[in-house]
Amino acid sequence: MRQRDGHALLRCGGVLSAIRISARLIHAATATDDFQAVDRFLLQALEGGPVFMDQVTRRYYVLVGSTTGLRTQSQRERDDAAFMGRGHHLAVPTVDATHPGAARRYWCVQMGSPGELAAPDAVSQLLKLGRSRITHGERALGG
Repeated sequence: MRQRDGHALLRCGGVLSAIRISARLIHAATATDDFQAVDRFLLQALEGGPVFMDQVTRRYYVLVGSTTGLRTQSQRERDDAAFMGRGHHLAVPTVDATHPGAARRYWCVQMGSPGELAAPDAVSQLLKLGRSRITHGERALGG
């Protein structure tokens, strides 16, 4: 891990990896684009698994175990979500970036302790919910 420019750079594929998810998909799943409401929803839906957002690219990153990449659905990259494992590097926010105004990247759900990651099944359910709402034309309340 290296720290630089207000973020730490982590290599994926060892202990942890990430699932990159578009803000559109997250906001459809949560039925809002209000940052605080989205953060509360993610805390519950992902059972405390760590999540951060890059406000410039409008993408959320859910930290998961590297074995998540072995699942069939993780191996198919899509425009709205992609697994980031071995060969990827991830710029995570500093530990004090815990709200949207703090920095470009901020923790929506902080990591409670080292190694505490989101459950792959919880992430799958979140993706299914967002895709279902998009498919059926449901819009986020705020957008």
